[in-house]
Amino acid sequence: MRFVAVTPSLLPQARTAYDRHDWRAAVALYRQSLEAGENLVGPDLERLGKAAWWIGDREGCLDAHERAYGKYLEEGDRRRAAKCAQMLRFNYVNGLGDRETGLGWSAKAAKLLAGLDECAEHGYQIRLDARKLCTTGHREEGLPLYDKALEIGRRLHDPDLVALTESWKSLDLIEAGRAEEGFALVDEVCAAAVGGELGPWATGIVLCNAISAYRDSADYAGAGEWAERAARWCERQSIHGFPGICRVRRAEVLRLRGAWVDAEKEARAAGEELERFLVAYAAQAYLELGEIRLRLGDHPGAEAAFRQVHALGTDPQPGQGLLMLARGEPQAAARGLRRALENVNLVTVERARILEALVEAQSTFDQAGSATTASELEDIAASNPRPALRAMALRARGSIDVAAGKQATAALRQALQLWRSLDAPYEVARTRVLLAASYQLEGDAEGARLELDAAALAFDRLGAAPDVAHVNEKIANLPGSQPATTRRAFLFSDIVDSTKLAETLGDETWADLLRWHDAALRGLFAQHRGEEVDHAGDGFLVAFESSASAIACATAMQRMLAAHRRDHGFAPRIRVGVHASDAVRSGRGFRGSGVHQAARIAALARADEVFASVVAAGEAGLTESEPQAVKLKGFARPVEVVAIAWR
Repeated sequence: MRFVAVTPSLLPQARTAYDRHDWRAAVALYRQSLEAGENLVGPDLERLGKAAWWIGDREGCLDAHERAYGKYLEEGDRRRAAKCAQMLRFNYVNGLGDRETGLGWSAKAAKLLAGLDECAEHGYQIRLDARKLCTTGHREEGLPLYDKALEIGRRLHDPDLVALTESWKSLDLIEAGRAEEGFALVDEVCAAAVGGELGPWATGIVLCNAISAYRDSADYAGAGEWAERAARWCERQSIHGFPGICRVRRAEVLRLRGAWVDAEKEARAAGEELERFLVAYAAQAYLELGEIRLRLGDHPGAEAAFRQVHALGTDPQPGQGLLMLARGEPQAAARGLRRALENVNLVTVERARILEALVEAQSTFDQAGSATTASELEDIAASNPRPALRAMALRARGSIDVAAGKQATAALRQALQLWRSLDAPYEVARTRVLLAASYQLEGDAEGARLELDAAALAFDRLGAAPDVAHVNEKIANLPGSQPATTRRAFLFSDIVDSTKLAETLGDETWADLLRWHDAALRGLFAQHRGEEVDHAGDGFLVAFESSASAIACATAMQRMLAAHRRDHGFAPRIRVGVHASDAVRSGRGFRGSGVHQAARIAALARADEVFASVVAAGEAGLTESEPQAVKLKGFARPVEVVAIAWR
């Protein structure tokens, strides 16, 4: 008698993996089942498609749902086939940006549902029709359709349909100018999502829409808050697609708040995660990356990022226009910005930012045009009173007045306060430059100098090299300016992985640690006759009269922390950079490339390391380390650095 070995089915394992949200295992097991010749039923193919989506496999998601669609058609199950068609519409439109194919799948779904008894898919189709009407200028017809979809969802006790419909309705209420009602609905739906009342798919979509709603109306604080909550939810669910979307929004918030190194990392990671998954969001990630590089003075890097945005099918404005402005091409910049404004699908914050950039471009050659553009920006701010929009409008109008020789102190001071309330240091510094010009028109040279000094210090701290040079030129041109150049050695230090450490320790313990760290380091600065120039977060910038003193202080800092670690079990790990150069004294601070070169050199170091430029090491008489040439961000020429031994 012959025995035939029977291979056990992998489908039970695949279904179990799916149910426990082990998406990668579910995809692998379902695919092994297909390769083994098992006949997957429609629901299994749908699960494979959804699991593929959650791990960022767009092609696998499309293939599985197309298979499921065909399987249901063979079986004559029109309702389930329509459900797959609706999912395929979503994937083609939102994943590939292919609206034509997406509309085709939507039409298939509508035909399949015709004549069937009421089901949730009818509600999803009505929801889609409502959104289409609202986004094509027919909100009066579209908004009531949402209520029909909601009635179906409530009648059928389908919380996902209800939540997804309310989520889209909230977006259209906000765009219709009913912001208070719309955002109340956003928060209500999100509460249901994070409270576990919805399935993973609906939860992800609802959270993504909430982030976009707050960001699109220029409420960056709200966008950042929901992005963090969504990221934590994704981590719990082992979901890899939506974190990329959250990264885009986090990068935007970090850029606004001046954390450009972290913002650049987030934007780059988001672009890489999403480029083969959600093309439109990948383009937004690269747009963020380009704007960060532009502010750092890396024009080739910015241009490369903007070209990538364009290749992904998105207009790279206002970044491309700002790059052309920086290159001295205002008319070309204005043409591109005006074309971008023809896009009827621009959300509020996108339109506002393009308008503000257009005001800047037009002010150099078309005063009347810039005034008209500023009026449109003021209308947006009046109908949607978010602080960022109001600040943009006030600054745009102030810049026009100053360019025309009229003081605009009141408007610019108000804009300054709004940007400060948003914790936006770059925007604060930009506004200070305009405010200084207004003070000059009033004859207040000292007030102008104070604003320019503050702007220069902020730009220095951020690493905005082009802005530093621009402001230094303005300071040099002030009446009675006699900038005093002096030689200093600059030391920059910060705690390595401070964000992770703060999260691990908690707010109260982290604050105690920072107080100890700051006091201990300040004691060493005093011993080595250092002058504290700036202190932001966990970082210090200190000036010394000699490179020998600066390097001696740097090594003493590392030895002190190592001893505390040895004797008490813990001390934060820091990195230190030292550079010597000429600088211009400005109040309590210094201006000049050497100031932020020290910070760039410190960024090269790892935990417990001290790096110094060859210039500083040579002045201190240290030659034992082999120098290496490195490229510092924002600087065209390489700088030679050495590692300083301190153990």
